[in-house]
Amino acid sequence: MKKILKILIAVLILIFLIVSSFSIYALTISSVKINDSDISPGDIIEIDIDLKNTLEDVEDVTISLELKDLPFAPHESSSDYAISEIKEDKIKNARFTLIVLNNAEPDVYKIPIKISYKGEESNETKTKNSIISLKVNVIPVVEITKEESLLLKGQKNEMSLRVINKGLSDVTFLEVEVLDSSYYQLLSPQKLYIGDLESDDFDSFDFNIFINNNVPDKINLLVKINYKDSFNNEYSENADVPVNVYDKNKAIELGLLKKSNTGIIIGIIITIILVVVLYRTWRKSQKIKHKHA
Repeated sequence: MKKILKILIAVLILIFLIVSSFSIYALTISSVKINDSDISPGDIIEIDIDLKNTLEDVEDVTISLELKDLPFAPHESSSDYAISEIKEDKIKNARFTLIVLNNAEPDVYKIPIKISYKGEESNETKTKNSIISLKVNVIPVVEITKEESLLLKGQKNEMSLRVINKGLSDVTFLEVEVLDSSYYQLLSPQKLYIGDLESDDFDSFDFNIFINNNVPDKINLLVKINYKDSFNNEYSENADVPVNVYDKNKAIELGLLKKSNTGIIIGIIITIILVVVLYRTWRKSQKIKHKHA
């Protein structure tokens, strides 16, 4: 009988320990809401965390966001939120206001959450750890400009374009396409694949273009840019790249092109050759005259 009693007591103690351990998880996060699904650096966001008490009443509840080494900071608030008590089967809300730091890179960030509380009948502090996730996205800023080069009307030109990633996000699968126009004819492949382009970086490429004669002095080069961001979102943009074009005489007048002396040099050479030929012919005729004299 004593043995059975000991076993019964041991079972009751085990049940008590199990129930006590379950009580640690009396509070659960029932929902997490963010006021803006499109989060970017510099944004101010509000995070609402609903806590549900599934067991006995609790008090001195504190919810803490662990923001160390993360690109977030409390904004006009704290990273801790206190709730005096949560009754059994009730839900209480904790609201945090955060600012996304300007150096935040596109990524999914995990924010550790620590929840601490006490039971009404016990001063023992119990804790629970959880995690919420925030997705930060940065819209890429890709620009295309013309590098310095002289473009002449009515002839073939070599032209250079520079693609610049001015945003905080890297871009991938970057492709540049020079579109057709009545002002010029493309003599190189229309599409160029660049691939990856990191933030604050650029890439340049050359191509050949024939600019028609009767065009304005300022024309737009039509360019299409296709790429993806860090989350594989696709972007397609059209850009007008302004360029100055010149006829040959105007370029010489402005000092952009040196006047060719090839014709003068050829004329001088021909003159020298004629003088030499005439001189030799004259000398030969003089020798013949002296011989017959």
